[in-house]
Amino acid sequence: MPTDAVPLFYSYAHEDEALRAKLNDHLSMLERQGFISNWHDREITAGSPLADEASRHLRTARIILLLVSPAFIASDYCYGVEMQEAMQRHVAGEATVIPVILRPCDWEAAPFGALQALPKDAKPVTMWANRDAAFTDIAKGMRRLVEKIDGGSPAASSAGTTSRRKSTKGGEPTGGKHMLSAPTLQGGLRAGGQNGLPESAGGDCAQREMDAHTGADDGGRHTA
Repeated sequence: MPTDAVPLFYSYAHEDEALRAKLNDHLSMLERQGFISNWHDREITAGSPLADEASRHLRTARIILLLVSPAFIASDYCYGVEMQEAMQRHVAGEATVIPVILRPCDWEAAPFGALQALPKDAKPVTMWANRDAAFTDIAKGMRRLVEKIDGGSPAASSAGTTSRRKSTKGGEPTGGKHMLSAPTLQGGLRAGGQNGLPESAGGDCAQREMDAHTGADDGGRHTA
């Protein structure tokens, strides 16, 4: 894993594990190119305190994906702990929070409701006729973001110099008008706007909430 890759964090509810896994698949090209470091709670080894490990990754992530659904909104840990800390880091300019709307729910009044969401037009993933198209839209949005953060990772920059040269015209990226910098995103954009966004750590909120309350170890449920 490249040490200069942008660390991501997923905050998601247990009920959305299958959708998180599909999103993870669609972000794999960014990981292979060295743009992102992809971690989630399934990589925690047996015996590691789940809540502590996830919290550590949340505090160091530069991009935090909120996988929004009715279960996410209902989760005291997702909404009351992880989302609150994520928004604090977002406001402080320490990270960029991106809501990813997985399933229809009443999310616009949440603290993250003023942020631009993915996929395009904040249309929930499950409402797309082709879910792979929805996840591809999210992945392309993520690419536009991570390529702007610190100019992208050196590993990706050296490997993709030729392709990026081909994508420029007159010294400017051909898609420049659609590429938003992290500070722009951190300022907050209205959800449902044009998809100018460039989705990892993270994990099952319900399990972490149980771990936080009981102090018990994971017991192997989240082994890699």
